[in-house]
Amino acid sequence: MIYPLQVLIIPFYDEWPSILVRTVYSIINRTPRHLLQEIILVDDASTMSELKEPLDWYIKTNFPTGLIKIIHVPTRQGLIKARLKGWKLSKGEVVVFFDSHMEVNLDWLQPLLTEIKINRKTVAMGVLDYINSETFEYRFNEGYMTRYGFDWRLVFFETFFRQDQIGPSEESTRPGTVMVGAAYAIDSKYFGEIGTYDEGMKVWGGENLEMAWRVWMCGGRLVHLPCSHLGHIARSQPYDFPGGRRNIEVFNYKRAIEVWMEPEHKQFVYDHFEDMQEVNVGDLTDRIALKKRLNCKTFSWFIENIWPELHVFNKDVFAWGSARNLQNNMCLDNHQYLFQAPEALFAEVCHYKLSTQGFSWTREKLLRTSLQCVVLKEFFEGAKPKLEDCIIGPRDTWMHEKSGFLKHEKTGLCLDVDATGPVMRPCRQEVISQKWQFNQYNY
Repeated sequence: MIYPLQVLIIPFYDEWPSILVRTVYSIINRTPRHLLQEIILVDDASTMSELKEPLDWYIKTNFPTGLIKIIHVPTRQGLIKARLKGWKLSKGEVVVFFDSHMEVNLDWLQPLLTEIKINRKTVAMGVLDYINSETFEYRFNEGYMTRYGFDWRLVFFETFFRQDQIGPSEESTRPGTVMVGAAYAIDSKYFGEIGTYDEGMKVWGGENLEMAWRVWMCGGRLVHLPCSHLGHIARSQPYDFPGGRRNIEVFNYKRAIEVWMEPEHKQFVYDHFEDMQEVNVGDLTDRIALKKRLNCKTFSWFIENIWPELHVFNKDVFAWGSARNLQNNMCLDNHQYLFQAPEALFAEVCHYKLSTQGFSWTREKLLRTSLQCVVLKEFFEGAKPKLEDCIIGPRDTWMHEKSGFLKHEKTGLCLDVDATGPVMRPCRQEVISQKWQFNQYNY
């Protein structure tokens, strides 16, 4: 197969020089030279003097002429615009966007280029391995295949593919959900056709979700390649955010959801960000026109076909809203715990916000809040119910009747509440604290 030539674009801001140079050496040493057209380093107005003339001199005297180009941006642009700066100056057929603290593994590039050669409307990602920032130990990601997801807070997280989502062999290409920004390859012309990044976004945050939604909804695809491995140094957030990180993220998130989500989905995001609806995110005309021009599908399609694990509170459910205890008017509460390890289930004074008190009793008979299910880890009277990941974890089933018991099917115990919170007890019809009522019933 004749592979397209590729360009690596690496923005950096106050990156430790030895780590940046280590990233460059790794790419050159482990990339077939005939496939590597150039490496573009974009200095996003770093303050470290070592990243100015000393870096220019080192690159000039230690690497082949013309292979590495350094662009020094005079004022901070942020990661999004710095990447776009590099892309606009690139000439390769395929661009690979990298963080500045990476280490590629052997034969990392060919699988990515192969998928793009097969279908140019592809975002190709390898397996992201982790490098210890103190010891530089490379931890090879074995035994599972990382998958990326998000919840209604637009929090990006790692999970992994279940066995039923894996192809006939361990090396099978697997469709992704959303993308991590640290390392991916894309046809350069397609990157332009699909709308690059939203240049109205600021600094960093949310661009990986927005681009992934757009690729899937507008006819492209996003794939993971198990035989491509790239190391990434995990470290603290290097960026400063004018006005604060949360304000920048809320701004970027709103730009994304106003273009790509339907009103019935936006409400779940707004429930987590009370101030978001008042944020002025500027003109979205061009992004909305792009969506129309590309004849993109709906966000409902994205959920149903790409990320069905994203729980829609009022869809495919018997009951939803908040689960209120009829004795004390306390509601089940997740305390904003929406990750994977087991955590306590709480009961708090009802405020009915879906962000913490949104629960559903689904048609699969699951008791859910966002991406978590209510489960029992211990099967005895007095056991405390837990929240655990519904994507890859246990999925206990429950029975419920309007304003009645929430009964755990396997044990036959009912959800009760005492001074310490939710607790499992033998079902007793006369005990009002075992009666629960949802805001909405669909039967």
